[in-house]
Amino acid sequence: MRIFGEDGRTGLLFVGPKGGRLRRNNFHDTWRAALKGAGVKGVHFHDLRRTGNSLAGDRGLRRPADQEVEEGEVP
Repeated sequence: MRIFGEDGRTGLLFVGPKGGRLRRNNFHDTWRAALKGAGVKGVHFHDLRRTGNSLAGDRGLRRPADQEVEEGEVP
């Protein structure tokens, strides 16, 4: 995080190639470069969401959407 993130409570965790906010038009190239640098093939960005949800569930954490359904906030 010291390398890629911004300082402070409101700093971005990941920034674009020029230090700005990651956007759809610059994220693809950044993601591909990261995969290549790590020697990883066949991983899609959305896979990280699934993995994160699984790891959180293994630790007893629930996604906000699941909490809303359980609490009756979503019809």
